[in-house]
Amino acid sequence: MILNIGRNEYEVESLSQAQKVYEDLRDASEMGASGWPNGFVSVDGKRIARISYNGRLWSPDGKTPLDARPTITEAQLP
Repeated sequence: MILNIGRNEYEVESLSQAQKVYEDLRDASEMGASGWPNGFVSVDGKRIARISYNGRLWSPDGKTPLDARPTITEAQLP
């Protein structure tokens, strides 16, 4: 499984590891959403997922969320 971020490739074992690598590299870059590219995860050359700036997994076309990360709303805040 390969994670592509811009022109760089990283070998990963799982989608969750791809998210972690993406988020670590994003944070280390200190770039904002307008400067940091989406990540794409591929298996055998076929894209299987996209990772957006916030670290969420999406279908390759970016239309369908693939992960179940909870979203906190203002109503849930103490």
